[in-house]
Amino acid sequence: MARLIDKGTREYTCALIMMFFGSLAAFGAEYCLQPVIPILAQDFNLTPTQASLSMSFGTIGMAFSMLLIASISKHLERKKVMVIALGISSILILLMSILLLKKAMNRYNL
Repeated sequence: MARLIDKGTREYTCALIMMFFGSLAAFGAEYCLQPVIPILAQDFNLTPTQASLSMSFGTIGMAFSMLLIASISKHLERKKVMVIALGISSILILLMSILLLKKAMNRYNL
């Protein structure tokens, strides 16, 4: 079993900062679709309510994936699971950003 970090130490401060950035990345990944809801509605001929379902399904997906991640982290090191999950999330966010940028460039003939 891993040892606990004592409050007030340099390790504790570093862990706290990393937890902040990990949470920021996780919720950033969850809410990255929110600014493009009007574009989704326009491109796919949806109402804003229908387009906002992408946010709801993302939240539901995150909830179910937490159950899977929790069961996996019992068998693996928790740090390893978090690093892998954040790494995959970062790669997917970068790919989505590149695809959206490419689509915007094609749309405006840039």
